[in-house]
Amino acid sequence: MINLEKDLFLGFYIIRKLMEARKLSVEVESTPVHVTSYPWKGGRQITILNWDQINDHYDWSAAADEILSLRELCNLFVHSYVYLPFMSDDRTLEALLVSSERSRHKKLFNVDALLTIALFRAVANDDPVRLEMKLDYAIRLWRGVPPAERDSGC
Repeated sequence: MINLEKDLFLGFYIIRKLMEARKLSVEVESTPVHVTSYPWKGGRQITILNWDQINDHYDWSAAADEILSLRELCNLFVHSYVYLPFMSDDRTLEALLVSSERSRHKKLFNVDALLTIALFRAVANDDPVRLEMKLDYAIRLWRGVPPAERDSGC
């Protein structure tokens, strides 16, 4: 299971880096990710010593459907604090339960395993054919120049 967590972390980190480098198509980057979330019950803080006690922390009866952006999903895994694979009785991976350090006291996300595989395949098969960029010369010229020098015309 540690290899699974490592592989997911690296996979989502790579997807995030590809998005930052503008090397994914708009279609893939804007893919909506449907997940289920469970709210934090409140009270007891989630720490490094008890993060895996999800039944104590999250309200399973208050499930909500949510849509995350691909970037939000990547950040959840890259910054994961709570992470548990959800296995079926026959030991098949069904879902990934994850929450980041920031979101752990808000909600836990249930990400379908087949959806995760489909996202990785979509990124792997993506073939952007064009890149458009504009350089903002004002920002380029003023970068690193102290405000006092800007005002004096230097």
